[in-house]
Amino acid sequence: MNEHELHTLVSEAVKNNDIVEVRVNLVKCLFDKPAHNFRLFETEFKNAEKVLPNLVDEHDGEVFKSEEEWTKAYRNEQRHKLEVNFSEKRIEFLKNVISTRRMKHKIRFAGIMTASAVVVVLALVMILKH
Repeated sequence: MNEHELHTLVSEAVKNNDIVEVRVNLVKCLFDKPAHNFRLFETEFKNAEKVLPNLVDEHDGEVFKSEEEWTKAYRNEQRHKLEVNFSEKRIEFLKNVISTRRMKHKIRFAGIMTASAVVVVLALVMILKH
């Protein structure tokens, strides 16, 4: 889904005062388009919050797991909980989880690419020796 489609979904839900649908679509913005430092989410969130003063919930008190326990399954679990408890604390926590997991993925991918490059170079050296 592109940014325009997400913007349209959020805007329509705001226009209809459908808080549940606004939250669902804001969560889509948060997870589907996390690039640009969550720019799309922040823009849509601020616009929706101006019109829907009850958009944000109080945090339900859940104590979040530590970074070592941030698996994809835990991230997805928190995604679903955000739709039910749309609190600023949970939003900020999830932004941190998403950013950290993406960074770890990039580092792991870079490591794999580096290791692959070393193998290719070693193979070329072996071929050139003969």
